[in-house]
Amino acid sequence: MLGVGGSSMETILVDIGLEEDRIAILDEKLDLSQFYVEKKGAVRILNNIYLGKVTDVLPGMHAAFVDIGREKNAYLHIQDAIIPGEEKNQKISDVLKKGQGIIVQVTKEEIGDKGAKITRKIALPGRNVVLLPLEQGIGISRNIRNPVRRKALKNEVKKYLPEDYGLIVRTAAKDYTGEEFESELQYLIKLWKDIKQVSSYEYAPKLIFEEWGVAHKVLRDYFTDEVKELFINSQEEYFKSLSLMEKFNSNLVKRMKLYDERLPMFLEFNVISQLEQMYKIKTWLNSGGYIVINPTEALTAIDVNTGKYTGKYEFEETIFQLNLEASKEIARQIKLRDISGIIIIDFIDMKSQEHYKELLETFQTYLNNDKTKTKILGVTNLGLVELTRKRENKTLEKYLYSNCSCCNGSGRIISLDFFLLKIEKEVQRNITHRDKTSFIFTVHPDLMRKLEVNRERVGKFEKFYQVTLSFKGEIRVAYGDYEILMNTD
Repeated sequence: MLGVGGSSMETILVDIGLEEDRIAILDEKLDLSQFYVEKKGAVRILNNIYLGKVTDVLPGMHAAFVDIGREKNAYLHIQDAIIPGEEKNQKISDVLKKGQGIIVQVTKEEIGDKGAKITRKIALPGRNVVLLPLEQGIGISRNIRNPVRRKALKNEVKKYLPEDYGLIVRTAAKDYTGEEFESELQYLIKLWKDIKQVSSYEYAPKLIFEEWGVAHKVLRDYFTDEVKELFINSQEEYFKSLSLMEKFNSNLVKRMKLYDERLPMFLEFNVISQLEQMYKIKTWLNSGGYIVINPTEALTAIDVNTGKYTGKYEFEETIFQLNLEASKEIARQIKLRDISGIIIIDFIDMKSQEHYKELLETFQTYLNNDKTKTKILGVTNLGLVELTRKRENKTLEKYLYSNCSCCNGSGRIISLDFFLLKIEKEVQRNITHRDKTSFIFTVHPDLMRKLEVNRERVGKFEKFYQVTLSFKGEIRVAYGDYEILMNTD
């Protein structure tokens, strides 16, 4: 998944902040490929396992609602309700009864008024394998394409997997031998036995297994042989992560580094400025062409334009080359922005069906680097490329931007969370390079009022960094920008 198209060596940044933990994944050119953020003490439910209680069985919808202890009941469809050992083609009322206690796992976060989506088909992800305790058989990651290697991996893990368990070998383990799976399998099997034991005496609804936090999850899911370096800016988190990786893959430990430079890590690697560019409607390509990304309520529309691009070939070949370049950037933007649902792409029209075929095949190779399931459905009668991408997380856009009160949500302004991140990095830079402890920030008056309302959060920064922060409002300063004075020491 790491990187955008082809093999590459990525860099991972683990930024442990005062209020948030942040993960930035950079490609081989140090361009931002993915970004994750998690607030301290945040409630995570994706992949959590609960002992739930069936509250309603709806035969007409082939589904049930289950109380898992959240404000909204979770949704369980018939296809996720039947587990191995139960007869297929049953009605939901044959499988579940009101008041019944069941073990379920969250597969989709709560969104808006909709509760979480859940399944009874439990999956316990490890570093190299995913244990399927209620199923049988061995699957191999689709990213391991060599048929000889796939067969060899299946034979190796079979030696250590009990017959009544199923398993999927993850991409990270493509070069491993069976012995390297043994300790991880033992850990995951013990984890499942503990989950079952807890569910036998607890009362529903009850959380019985919580997914890892983002800082440790990145070690499990993204720190592979394709990663050149992983930097962590917290000494405490660095040593915790070293201990964890010793269990997962000790060969990668040497690539983990404690970042202790004077310039804050996100400034050193240009992450902040890349985040600021992230949700611009127009994204320029190196050739001079550009793509326009417009999210709507029902779908996301992406348009490819020639812009300043003139090309070096005949017209048809010129358009083909631009579409190829655009397909790579579109795949990157889909993953980076975490665009999900229905996506419609209007590539520049081409006459050659061979060019269309090659374009779609190339586009698919770029999309294959995305762990989130993405499927190209084909080309519509109007020549539009249609695809779908599974929604798994809350959109990052809501972290970076807030709806504007002036335009009732038709535009976006920088969120308070993101602005405080910019302020934090500015303070870090100046206290190390200039030894300053007092700062005056000039900001837009509307932003200053938000800061005054949230003075307690500002106070946390002052206490932690032992500085004094003051704000004054001036209408000439654009919302989200700031000017800084440090002449009060």
